[in-house]
Amino acid sequence: MPDQAQDIFEPESDSELYGWQDMHPSGYVLSVRKGKPPLLHMSGCGHIITHNNPNALTQRGMRKICAETKNLLRDWVRENGLGSGIVLDRCRSCSP
Repeated sequence: MPDQAQDIFEPESDSELYGWQDMHPSGYVLSVRKGKPPLLHMSGCGHIITHNNPNALTQRGMRKICAETKNLLRDWVRENGLGSGIVLDRCRSCSP
């Protein structure tokens, strides 16, 4: 069984995020911001495809956690103390 840490990707820049999205079009991206519940997106969601400000999606208080499955992201949420992981808030635009 693969190591879960290898199945989770946390990009350090928007360009790394875009590269992961290109390689994983059916994957999921969790937007994490301090003080707010994590928000689940489909990899190709318009809210996380582009931004006018460099690294606005992955820095400046924002983190993106990427995985092929929702279950991996649920586990990540639970293991990082950000909730039960049972139910994730979902983007209303892409409805993952």
